[in-house]
Amino acid sequence: METTKMPQSCPSRLGMRLRQAATCVLLPAMALGLMLGCGAGTNASAPTVTGFTPGYGNAFQETSVIVYGTGFSQGLQNVYFGGAVVAAGRYTGLDTQVTVTVPAAAVTGDISVTTSGGSAGSPSEFIVVPYVSGTVGTSTVLGHPAGGIGTTVTISGQGLSGTGVGPITMQGTGGLLTITPTTQNANEIIFTIPEGITPDTQDGADPNTITINNNYALGADAAPVLIVFDVP
Repeated sequence: METTKMPQSCPSRLGMRLRQAATCVLLPAMALGLMLGCGAGTNASAPTVTGFTPGYGNAFQETSVIVYGTGFSQGLQNVYFGGAVVAAGRYTGLDTQVTVTVPAAAVTGDISVTTSGGSAGSPSEFIVVPYVSGTVGTSTVLGHPAGGIGTTVTISGQGLSGTGVGPITMQGTGGLLTITPTTQNANEIIFTIPEGITPDTQDGADPNTITINNNYALGADAAPVLIVFDVP
């Protein structure tokens, strides 16, 4: 028995064609959306560091440094000076630059920036110039410390070691004496007052001077660190 196929009505054929047309438009659009979504991604680009200004300073002077590069606005996390991190919340800047203050634990070295996309270091080193802060012996630096031969002197500060820090000297009876520290690092120098130091003519009237020489030759900051010290 032959089955008679019923012809589709015009409305049915029209609906099918509309659905087919919609599919032809929708599928490419969905594919394009997926491609755009994959391209956009959630991963930030790695930052770059191209330089900074000024090239030297320290925390004591609250040196403010502008770091230049790219990608800083993509989840900026940390800025490091020779491995010492700048305190959180002290970053100010745009995608191509960030301004930070030298941290107290900074040492001479590169400046690196870490974001959610990765990290990058500067092509040159930031130089931490010497300064003294804290104590000499049991007296504060500004309090005119005193001590005789054999006195152990502890100097604390920043930038107190490295190739840019010259010898430590004191005035001796036969000229300048070079002091050999028992301990010397970026933040501390410890040594003993040696024999042959010139004593004060009278207490406090002609004090000796501990000189920490600065060989960086960076303008005004090239001046040596001087500590007035009474030698009875």
